[in-house]
Amino acid sequence: HLSSVVERVAFNHVVVGSIPTDGVLIYLLPKFHGLVGEDPHKHPKKFHVVCSTMRPHEILKDYLKIKAFPFSLDGVAKDYLYQPTSVNT
Repeated sequence: HLSSVVERVAFNHVVVGSIPTDGVLIYLLPKFHGLVGEDPHKHPKKFHVVCSTMRPHEILKDYLKIKAFPFSLDGVAKDYLYQPTSVNT
């Protein structure tokens, strides 16, 4: 499981604390809907900017991105993520 790999990596780097649970980060995330005309290449760039500016120092940047990414998707894009043949963590 990817989540167990992430947890091992986080543990090996002595990560202390947890991701903020107040939901502020989630509301700041850019949304990608998967609509015609949306640029799928811009979304990861915008997502990276938000995650890199909001990350607490004790949290690994990749861990935060893995946990936050599903919250940046909406509509067709989120449906695609959760379809039975998609990768699950």
